[in-house]
Amino acid sequence: MTVTIKHNKVSTVPDTADTSLVRPSDWNADHTVVGLGTAAELDAGQPNGVATLDSTGKVPTSQIPIQGDLNYQGAWNASTNTPTLASGTGTKGYYYVVSVSGTTNLDGITDWQVGDWAIFNGTIWQKVDNTDAVTSVNGQVGAVVLTTTNIAEGTNQYFTQARARQSISAGTGISYDNTTGVITNSSPSLGGDVVGPASATDNAIARFDTTTGKLIQNSTVTLDDNGNIINANSIGFDTTPATVPATVGTMSWDDGDGVTSTLLKGGNVTLQNGTQEYARVFNDSGTTLTRGQVVYISGAQGNRVAVKLARADVEATSFGTIGLVAETIANGAEGFIIVSGALYKLNTQGLTAGATVYLSPTTAGAVTTTKPQAPDQLVVVGWVERVDNIVGSIYVKVDNGYELDELHDVRITSPQSGNILIYDASTTPIGVWKNAFITAGTGITVSNGAGSVSIANSGVTSLTAGTGVSVSASTGGVTVTNTAPDQTVAISAGTGISVSGTYPNFTVTNTSPSSGGTVTNVSGTAPISVANGTTTPAVSISQATTSTDGYLSSTDWNTFNNKATYPTQTGNAGKFLKTDGSSPSWSTLPTVLPVLNRSGSTVSVAVGNGVLPVLTRAGTTVNVAIN
Repeated sequence: MTVTIKHNKVSTVPDTADTSLVRPSDWNADHTVVGLGTAAELDAGQPNGVATLDSTGKVPTSQIPIQGDLNYQGAWNASTNTPTLASGTGTKGYYYVVSVSGTTNLDGITDWQVGDWAIFNGTIWQKVDNTDAVTSVNGQVGAVVLTTTNIAEGTNQYFTQARARQSISAGTGISYDNTTGVITNSSPSLGGDVVGPASATDNAIARFDTTTGKLIQNSTVTLDDNGNIINANSIGFDTTPATVPATVGTMSWDDGDGVTSTLLKGGNVTLQNGTQEYARVFNDSGTTLTRGQVVYISGAQGNRVAVKLARADVEATSFGTIGLVAETIANGAEGFIIVSGALYKLNTQGLTAGATVYLSPTTAGAVTTTKPQAPDQLVVVGWVERVDNIVGSIYVKVDNGYELDELHDVRITSPQSGNILIYDASTTPIGVWKNAFITAGTGITVSNGAGSVSIANSGVTSLTAGTGVSVSASTGGVTVTNTAPDQTVAISAGTGISVSGTYPNFTVTNTSPSSGGTVTNVSGTAPISVANGTTTPAVSISQATTSTDGYLSSTDWNTFNNKATYPTQTGNAGKFLKTDGSSPSWSTLPTVLPVLNRSGSTVSVAVGNGVLPVLTRAGTTVNVAIN
């Protein structure tokens, strides 16, 4: 299209000779402009051209460089991945709109809802979450304007003046016209103004003064704009609340445990303040943790310790046992476990009240009342507090057992089968128990085995019986018996004495009854002592003690004499005591006493006309003689 432009004013000034400048004649002439008219003439809708309008009077989205040259590619089924999209693969700026929700994994994103955009940024696929976008209002799309005629009332009715007036009713001392809406105080004397102090503390919590309901007094307790109560000396709770608060972070009185309780984050766990201890942990077990399972610290995640199910068959899964799960905790999520105190609402059916519960060595996260035996780990989890299949409880107080080398005065180095513990007092600052082997001495061999040590005699290999002795065996357990407890006694005859016979019967004969001698020295053997033995001997004997032989004092004699019971002496004059081996009795002496007879050099015992032996001294020798 060509347009001619004419000026309504012209110049009368003559032109100059310089044609490089616009002259008055140039201004006065008509001007022709080419290219004006419809957009098609200038490549409308084409690169380096101009945008066009569609039938609705709007520029098509394909001609608008939205969000850094986004290029719409169409709808995408996120359930079947149609068309097929792959992680890390695509053209920068290409995007698809989800038409069917699904879980196709694009660069780690698996939550796709209808209306979401999948956009490739040149490296990975990203999501524009349009789940909350409004697609229609009351069934209408576009610029929707609603009136009360478009929406049914249902249970909620629209406001009308008549309805509002009808909803008001008059109380005591008030009259009300529900047609005009006029409220009248029909009893003015029943009410009054609320009176407060001349000044008050900012944010102070107002209190009634007296019971009139009219006077308000100031308070030192304030409630600031952030909801903080300040200057409260104490807070008193209703000890018989009708309902238990169900809002996280609220505190109330629990009369059953006699403490205040706080509802913790998540709303599933209630902390009995002062009687329970909880810890918030990260579930790193790879599975969902359920209430009552036993867990141990496996590491850390973020600001929390990480836990897994504990089991007592090895130290790695038992030594860090911390407590019981207090609420269901999904894998990779946070939740509470109880570290100390009673855990309620458990199924303890089959257990015994008061019984100790241990960490199970066979089932991860379970407890048992059977005490584990080595090599299983001994971990006390707590005690059964109440037995019930619904409201049972366990009092939790974890006590991890100890390995021998975990004791402070035990030092175990490379233990081996057959080691024993031996105390070494030379270490500082205190002695320690160490592992060591038994060392074999002379004639001894030591064999160190798994759980046993054998010690054998390698020196004396056999035992042989000698004279008067018998043995039960030559090796092993041997009993040695004295078969001749009475030793053979030999009597030798001195000067003037002859001896005949064999043990135990001897005949001693005085062969020189008239021989004598002079005593030149007297000595004694304890308990007899002799003073001046070569001149005027003084012979004495000391009193017996518990360790020294001697004579008995009268006191000792009475003590000794009273230890035996003798037959009565009455009517037994001239008799002597004898015994049958068990008790004493009186016996009559024989009519003729036995005496010694000498025939040559032989002395024999005879009854009748014999003679009694006498002692004679010959020099320093005392002899037995028969007159």
